Amino acid sequence: MLEYFHPQGDFNEVGGMENLKDWLGKRGKAFSNDAKEFGLVSPKGVMLLGIPGCGKSLVSKTIANEWELPLLKLDLGSVFGSLVGESEARMREALALAEAISPSILWIDEIEKGLSGISNGGDGGTSAKVFGTLLT
Repeated sequence: MLEYFHPQGDFNEVGGMENLKDWLGKRGKAFSNDAKEFGLVSPKGVMLLGIPGCGKSLVSKTIANEWELPLLKLDLGSVFGSLVGESEARMREALALAEAISPSILWIDEIEKGLSGISNGGDGGTSAKVFGTLLT
């Protein structure tokens, strides 16, 4: 469910998104020892949304490299299982592993496809429960 990616790239490789790159450049310092000693709370997350091909995945890889943090990719398709409760347990397991490695960058690509069953309820509410676990 979780795959490690070696961080690569820098913000110079990302076209546009100047406001985001500026914000990320400042926010990355929140993980330093100086920030911890000062009492600054580490960022909890950022969600990148956009059309396919606009650079969301590249930005995720770049953030991990720039901030010198591990990059973990969560494959939502592998979270879903056939047994009752299995999907929720797999999601909790993946998030627990990501939390154990933290601070890290958790890259969830194509989240809308993995959780598409929320709106129609055709999966007995499993997608909604997995999504709830993710948000919690």
